[in-house]
Amino acid sequence: MLIYASILGCLTPVAIIAAAMSSRSPFLSPLEFRDQADEVKVREFGGAKSDALAVLAAYRGWEASKAGRGWGAHRSYCSDMFLSWRSLETMKEMVEEFRRLLREAGFIARGRRGGLQAAGAAAAAGGGEGWESWQEGPDRSRGGGWVDPCDAHADNLMLVRAVLVAGLYPNVVRVEHRSAKVVFKGAKGSGKESSTTRPKSPKLVAQVQLPDGRAKERRVLIHPSSVNYDVKRYESPWLVYGEAVESNNAIYLRDSTMVTPYPLLLFGGPISVQLEGVAAAGAGGAGGCVCVGDWARLPCAPKVGVLFKELRAQLDAVLQVGVDQGGVGLGFVSRRLVGCGLREWVWQERPRQGLHAGCGARGTGTRTSYWHRLERARCKVGDG
Repeated sequence: MLIYASILGCLTPVAIIAAAMSSRSPFLSPLEFRDQADEVKVREFGGAKSDALAVLAAYRGWEASKAGRGWGAHRSYCSDMFLSWRSLETMKEMVEEFRRLLREAGFIARGRRGGLQAAGAAAAAGGGEGWESWQEGPDRSRGGGWVDPCDAHADNLMLVRAVLVAGLYPNVVRVEHRSAKVVFKGAKGSGKESSTTRPKSPKLVAQVQLPDGRAKERRVLIHPSSVNYDVKRYESPWLVYGEAVESNNAIYLRDSTMVTPYPLLLFGGPISVQLEGVAAAGAGGAGGCVCVGDWARLPCAPKVGVLFKELRAQLDAVLQVGVDQGGVGLGFVSRRLVGCGLREWVWQERPRQGLHAGCGARGTGTRTSYWHRLERARCKVGDG
């Protein structure tokens, strides 16, 4: 995951997330204030429906509180947000260690470091702007002077979500939304009734490994400590998670993050295209789906599936250049993968848009559709 992040230019945010997954959580849950602590965590950091991004937002807020405000402001922030400053300090040390190891391996150029901390602090402290609006926007680091290539796109958290897919796959969950019919009866003896539907908690399904080595679909639950515990609706039907724990014959997921289909196709397992036998809703009758690994199925028009398969092969080849050449190939890979449009393309995908959005059935899409952006990206990567 860290190698992907260094190549794609979002190393520090991913390193912060990796440090949180590898150490004690910075979120405190004191027994006498547990409900209040959970409420603060969800309200302040849970808007992105991601435990990983919640940790990142808390860490950046902590860094901002230390920037020029003194020790008192730093301790006050941790107290108000129910955060452990010791855990945050440990995470900071781990981030530096991750960078040192990557530098020794050649994935980080030796020399000046980028100003991500200053950029994050300015964003966190600026003008009352909420974390969510800053999190999900395009990169803002280009106009602030020299930036470390490994952090050139550190503000693009849709790209961070994509890297999480690369690091956590095959820990993937399918979200199935459900609703319940509620009937309201009129006055006694009137015989009048009315009904409506209300959303129920979504059903989450994951492929788990059985003791005999076989894989089986099982229903899973979000861990109560997650910011997604009470979420009733996800804008995207896919999640990734860091760890699954079994308790009382139920499987609970820790460190869950909502992701969109494109990162699964670009950074998940091997993909294959099924050209018939599956009705693709919204594709104008063109049936087909893309299978990621042997479990996750994403309906789409056949031509989109074939194009994704070709693009994935080109993407894997270019990423291999970065892995083989380390720091030597880093600049080339970053320019080709991020500069060619994949960065903007990943960011512009909205959670409610499926693989058919903008593609146009049977070649009816416009030149601004995903189909044409995919084709241009494939050609640019292929030219390298």
